[in-house]
Amino acid sequence: MMLSAEDNFSELFSAHNESPQQYAQRLTAILQRVAFLAPHRVPLADALGQVLAEPIDAALDSPSFDNSQMDGYVLTAADALSDAREFTVGHDIPAGFQGSVDVCARAVHPIMTGAPIPQGFSAVVPVERSQAVDSEVDAQGFVAEGGRVRLPEVEPGTFVRTAGEDIRRGTRLVDAGTVLGAVHLGVLAGQGIGEVLVHRRPRVLVYTGGEEVQADSDSLQAGKIYDANAPLLTGLLAADKITEVTARRITDDAEEFQGILATDSATYSPDLVVTCGGISAGRYEVVRNALNALAKKGEADCWFGHISQQPGGPQGVSVLSLTEQRIPVISLPGNPVSTLVTYTRAVRVALNAVYFLGVTDQPVTAQLSTTDTVKGLDAKTQFRRGTTTMGFLPDGAAVLTAEIKGGAGSHLLHAASESNCLIELEPGREYKNKDAVRIWYLPD
Repeated sequence: MMLSAEDNFSELFSAHNESPQQYAQRLTAILQRVAFLAPHRVPLADALGQVLAEPIDAALDSPSFDNSQMDGYVLTAADALSDAREFTVGHDIPAGFQGSVDVCARAVHPIMTGAPIPQGFSAVVPVERSQAVDSEVDAQGFVAEGGRVRLPEVEPGTFVRTAGEDIRRGTRLVDAGTVLGAVHLGVLAGQGIGEVLVHRRPRVLVYTGGEEVQADSDSLQAGKIYDANAPLLTGLLAADKITEVTARRITDDAEEFQGILATDSATYSPDLVVTCGGISAGRYEVVRNALNALAKKGEADCWFGHISQQPGGPQGVSVLSLTEQRIPVISLPGNPVSTLVTYTRAVRVALNAVYFLGVTDQPVTAQLSTTDTVKGLDAKTQFRRGTTTMGFLPDGAAVLTAEIKGGAGSHLLHAASESNCLIELEPGREYKNKDAVRIWYLPD
């Protein structure tokens, strides 16, 4: 399918050397144009962790009827305050009771937790506060019907859950955009809601590889490497609750990759494609070469260039038009740390904005903990791996500190495995101990 004039993305693909923030905004703008996914309804049991697409208001009061908060005896208002404290015991009122109860002076009824308060009754005395009068009690402490019981004076309304005490009909239960937790599900189930409208998460195709990458099960050959990017990237997506991911390994054959893209697009109907590697200025940059070739045939619109960040300068973004569905392609650098940095700083920001993932994708401020002066790179934002610690000042105020871990190289993945954040160093700025820095927490 050829791109039409209104599908021209040239104005979105023209910039170079943008800041990481500008690049995140550019990715968001491109995805917003092509990546809309209609919300869908799922059973409430499958909605945990998903993002609600519409607000839900209460259709019922909760509780929907006055009911007992305790196992005990239910009394009328007059008997609750009467000077005479001995009563005749009537029949039981269990939870789910639907019958009627006669109101008789000086008569009380054993009532169980959750059972409806009968018309004309208004207080409950817990069974443990009762005393039998010339009668036997059962294992639970209740006197049998027809027996006598002594009860203390109580105020009307004692241990009675009133209708609407928790929720009034029409009350907003959950706002749109809420990540549904277990308590939300309980509240919704209590309203008889069996399914909810949630934002659909994208189906993602991930491509990693190159001639230097070999199968994990084989002994490592000279000049070869194992593929760290596929498990890294699928793990990052899964941490953001994107689990419908298919990972594919490719070679350096650009023509072969074009065919794979066409076949996989038809087979998997992906909403998004993410590639790692093959986008720099070398001769065998398979992703860049394949997508540029598709662009020449009018089957893609694409941009490859650099942003002003380290690691992760080389970047690419495209829109495929191989099927009726336009498919965005985000192309990340091949070094694993560059993939980690770009995903955390830009990709997840865009995905969260467009697909409503409900993840925390904004930076926080911390104090840098360092024994040496740390200087940012000239003209580039640098991201260093680090760990955070929460401490307290003498006055009791909390303070978050961040410490750099490992070197700055984009191949140093192990240091990232021992880190929980990226520490952002502004271009050309010097940082000393306790200076404020922005940190970006890594996906869990």
